[in-house]
Amino acid sequence: MTESIRAKLSPAFSFETRKQVLESLSNESFELVIVGGGIIGAACARDASLRGIKTLLVEKDDFASGTSSGSSKLIHGGIRYLKNFEFSLVYTAIRERERLESLYAPFVRKMDFVFPTYEKVYPPRWMLNLGLGVYDSFTYFKERHRNLSRNKTMIDFPQLRSENLSGSMVYTDSFAEDYRLVIEVIKSAHKHGAQCINQVAASFFEEHTGGYTVGLHDSWDQKDYKVKTKFVLNCSGPFSDQVRALLQIKPSLHLTQGVHFIVLRDAVPLDKAFVLSDPDHDRILFAIPWNGITYLGTTDTNINDPAKARATKADLDYILTMFKKYFTYQISPDDVLQSWAAVRPLIQPLDSESNSKISREHLIEERPHRFFHVLGGKLTSHREIAEESIDKIARKMGIRKSCQTASLPLQDEPYRGGGDTHLERTFGLYSADVRTYDEERKLERKRITSTHPHLVSEVIYSCHHEMAMSPLDFLRRRSSLYYEKPGKDLVPAIADIMRRELNYSDLELDREINKALKSYEWDMEGFHS
Repeated sequence: MTESIRAKLSPAFSFETRKQVLESLSNESFELVIVGGGIIGAACARDASLRGIKTLLVEKDDFASGTSSGSSKLIHGGIRYLKNFEFSLVYTAIRERERLESLYAPFVRKMDFVFPTYEKVYPPRWMLNLGLGVYDSFTYFKERHRNLSRNKTMIDFPQLRSENLSGSMVYTDSFAEDYRLVIEVIKSAHKHGAQCINQVAASFFEEHTGGYTVGLHDSWDQKDYKVKTKFVLNCSGPFSDQVRALLQIKPSLHLTQGVHFIVLRDAVPLDKAFVLSDPDHDRILFAIPWNGITYLGTTDTNINDPAKARATKADLDYILTMFKKYFTYQISPDDVLQSWAAVRPLIQPLDSESNSKISREHLIEERPHRFFHVLGGKLTSHREIAEESIDKIARKMGIRKSCQTASLPLQDEPYRGGGDTHLERTFGLYSADVRTYDEERKLERKRITSTHPHLVSEVIYSCHHEMAMSPLDFLRRRSSLYYEKPGKDLVPAIADIMRRELNYSDLELDREINKALKSYEWDMEGFHS
């Protein structure tokens, strides 16, 4: 293993950290064990650690490996929820969005959205204008949407189909690379004392006086551990019912799958995000520019097993059909580079209703004693959900220290840069540490590939400060490269960098390369079959 340098800001958070945590478990007991390393589990670990609660977080795969890296990547109020009269949900989400834009800069950044309207297509222009007026009011009119006429819309957005076009609305929400949020929140939790490890699953729970013994299985080295804790918090997202099954609790979730497809930006050269209405299925879709690609989605179909989420040919046919209803671009299935699919953990409704009408609200319940579950929720509300969850647990513990995450910047200090460079947008204040690795290793800003700005030093930094354990971890959950061309062709080069940093054995190297390649195949095969 190449010895890592001492970075200026980022604490060590690597495979060595993981090894140390696992080796110490037999001598440790915790106040709180969190199961699940998505955005809500990460936020709960951060909140708890800032209150001085001794916390262990375990994730059975990699951090952000589930829903938290497969969303539409939006921090938004949820304009469509106004139709269901969920005003409280929208108001709270907008207020939280504004908070995250400040505290999570530069990872959460504003984005303009264009919502075209057409005659005899829901919603009519007048209704959308009224709804966005409500949206504006929830920002206390710091933001105001623009109501564009048919002619102005045709001038500004000539890529839209003009037949029956009545106009468009342009409004502001926010964008975030969801996986980067998870990684940064996890890093903050670790920095403030939480012990967070990936590739470790909770295998059983034994209740005893004063808490639980939690069984843990390390899938990397195939070893088993036990740890004692006073409280357990289940933040497993769409896998929450599987954790609850270990406690003989019946399922509580209604799972739906959302799919996105990726095309090259050259094929769909958008400079703003577009919102597309599908009244026949009571949903909206997005076309969003991101780096060198544009992604199209999403769907909302039922799924039973969250581990089997992936795009299908039917999904692709549907998305492309909807896209062609609105845009003049000529794209075909051959233009699709890749896809991603994620599962929404919705709370099972009492009555049968369409997926789009099922509330995105969350539920926090204690069942059994000292064992809490977070069910449902959205990316936008993750910090608030964590605050509510840790409030409940802290009261049970007799801890009076209040939540700090509503005012503390994600990287502890305010980000005052412009977020203008790739490194700043990806790492914020810690971009200085990536540059330090580049200088100390004399890499001279060497890129992983000439077609993208990602540096070799980013891989090195992710190994030592973001617990990246494999090429797939870096490609898919530390960077955007998984979704861009040349995609899987980068696997061997990244594996070679990580081999040197992590001291892979030949067996581990082959295993992790094959794992990454199989991930690409899985995501492609579904909609090409």
